[in-house]
Amino acid sequence: MPVELRDLRAFLAVAEERSFARAAERLNVAQPALSRRIARMEAELGFPLLARTTRRVEPTPAGTVFAAKARGVLEEMDLAIDAATRTAQGRMGEVCIGYNDFAIGGPLPDVIQAFRAEHDRIWVQLKRAGTEEQLRLLRRGRVDVCFLIGPIVADGLNRHTVWRDRYCAVAAENDPLVAGPDVALADLAARPHVLGDRAGWQAYRERVRRLYTRAEAFPEIVAEGPDTSVVLGLVASGVGVTVYPACIENVFRRGVAFRPIRDVDATLDTLMVWDPDRISPAATTFVEAAIGHCARWPDGRYDTNVRAMPRVMTL
Repeated sequence: MPVELRDLRAFLAVAEERSFARAAERLNVAQPALSRRIARMEAELGFPLLARTTRRVEPTPAGTVFAAKARGVLEEMDLAIDAATRTAQGRMGEVCIGYNDFAIGGPLPDVIQAFRAEHDRIWVQLKRAGTEEQLRLLRRGRVDVCFLIGPIVADGLNRHTVWRDRYCAVAAENDPLVAGPDVALADLAARPHVLGDRAGWQAYRERVRRLYTRAEAFPEIVAEGPDTSVVLGLVASGVGVTVYPACIENVFRRGVAFRPIRDVDATLDTLMVWDPDRISPAATTFVEAAIGHCARWPDGRYDTNVRAMPRVMTL
């Protein structure tokens, strides 16, 4: 029969103890059974591994080489078992996170930083995409967890609201619109607007449309940008104003100012979404930790001064 791991452990015990009796005691087996196991292994290999005398047992030259290699095999196997155990328990592996501009401008960096401090054997990858594209990537298994704006209609997916943002008016810093402590929605609607383009911002544009529809206002969209930096750059240039979540306070851009919209109570919800049927143990660990981290914000609004990550909670 082929040499097994238990054969290697038995041989190493004898080679290290230089005694079948001591090796049998170390392995907690009967000495005759140990002797038969070594003899069968030598017969399988076709050469002796041990030189036996009435007083001592020593490895042969072939046995010495075999012992060194056998130790390496067992060490690698122990490492493999440890890695597999950690992976199965969600303590090792990798997780790919989809995010949008609002998530990365909000508390997601704090969540990831705290998670990595607690789980340094889980590699975190990030992929930027809009809501619709994130959902497509999730269904294809290209990302494990998504951070996107809700609400969404996605059967079979789990979701959790991780934070909420109020809407803000954003304009060039010298614009009279932002000279006061807040802005009326009607005054904002009267200005030309800059928004994210339809390719990546369709879900957000729909939220903005609903916001203005309630006020029976329909601002003119004069420019579009593919991401936050371009949108804010256009605003800073005086091309137009925009509506952005309150997480803009984390996005540094010279030349712009933001103010709360006084007559708008609506919030933009950021959801964490995952597929329960295909989520990995590592991704499950991340989801649980992220929920625990965000649970410290009872009203859904995050405190940027909070840094520590709590221990993993159970979903």
